[in-house]
Amino acid sequence: MIAVCDAEFIIFSLRISIFEKFVSNYDKIYITNIVRNEILEDFEKIKDKVIVIEVPKDKYFHYMILNRIDEGEASSIVLAKELGAIFLTDDKRARKAAKKEGIEVKGILGVIIDLVENGKINEKKASKYIQRLLDEGFWIEERLLKEVESKIGKIPEEDPEPEDIKALKIAMEQYKEGEYVTWEELEKELKRRIYKKA
Repeated sequence: MIAVCDAEFIIFSLRISIFEKFVSNYDKIYITNIVRNEILEDFEKIKDKVIVIEVPKDKYFHYMILNRIDEGEASSIVLAKELGAIFLTDDKRARKAAKKEGIEVKGILGVIIDLVENGKINEKKASKYIQRLLDEGFWIEERLLKEVESKIGKIPEEDPEPEDIKALKIAMEQYKEGEYVTWEELEKELKRRIYKKA
């Protein structure tokens, strides 16, 4: 199975540290020369994992005009069609244009679900990746988020603070307020709270 990625897909996969995982799900990952130029700052990080193919402008220019999409997406559609590859993108117009051409399209959420189904990551890890996406400003429709949650479980809130950390914070506040005169007294109290020792 091979895939063609656009720039946004690569950028977000690097931001949430899932790039290495999703690459392992495909035999080959391709990008166009246009996409490479759009991600020059990040290209060094991925150059050994992707194959760059040059797509002449005269092959994709009409896609740009007809579908009002950027060069990166238009050239990627052409390449995906030529290779019979899956097109990885979250650009709505590009997705619509690719589907018109009979190209299979998948977004980053779909890739995360695939990783769960293929046993590459568990549901908890998938939820954390999605939370990172949201933290990075990646917009997900509420309907789509519910669909994803139905497959991998509810996206958790921030992990609750461990009890030992809570105990430490409380004891430190009490130390600052003068409840414990010496550090030894504070240390003894911490041991009692955390390890239940006198």
